[in-house]
Amino acid sequence: MHLFCLTSYLLWSVTVTPVEAEPGSLPIIPSSVTHISTFIADGTANVAERAIDGKLHTSSHTLGYWDTPAWFKMSFDRSFCFTEVVIIQSQLKDLAFRLEDAKVYVVNTDNGAEYLCGILKVRNEYTVEGQTYILPCDGKCGNEVKVTVLHEEGKYSNRAFINMREIRAYATTAELCCDAKCSNYNYNYNYIIHQTSLSNKSLMKTVQFILQAVVRD
Repeated sequence: MHLFCLTSYLLWSVTVTPVEAEPGSLPIIPSSVTHISTFIADGTANVAERAIDGKLHTSSHTLGYWDTPAWFKMSFDRSFCFTEVVIIQSQLKDLAFRLEDAKVYVVNTDNGAEYLCGILKVRNEYTVEGQTYILPCDGKCGNEVKVTVLHEEGKYSNRAFINMREIRAYATTAELCCDAKCSNYNYNYNYIIHQTSLSNKSLMKTVQFILQAVVRD
């Protein structure tokens, strides 16, 4: 059991950027992801799942909005206490400010409570590292992570878009089932593989990326 948990940790803690997760936390794979709308470019639909596929050359992309909140949601099969959310946005030029003042929430859909993790302030650093943002959630608990952006026309220079290369939500390891106290829940690598509602193709691409990264390292 302990060897299995260590293997799961090594696989799922591989990151696509040089960002260190908060000690004692692990990335949690959502059961589903959705966003307000999908932008299609050159015949490619930039669906929400592209923000969790582990690839930096793909991204999710919504349409743009004035005076209407754009949103992206990660849903989980149960509640977790989240330590932080990491966002790598896809725009590396002045269009990065489409995501200015994005708010990240942990949501408990059972009672409707929303807990603000932080507000994203875009930096003038147009590299992948420069456009990687860590928003601390400080142990806020819920079964959904939501990103929203509202740009009022006349106040902002760009419409509100949410376009991300990757988004990852991290939870405390105390919430993960790698000990006897919660082994009956079976929250482990096999559980994620077989119980997630994501398409097999999308999920296996994520697994393939992580396995390749482990081999390379």
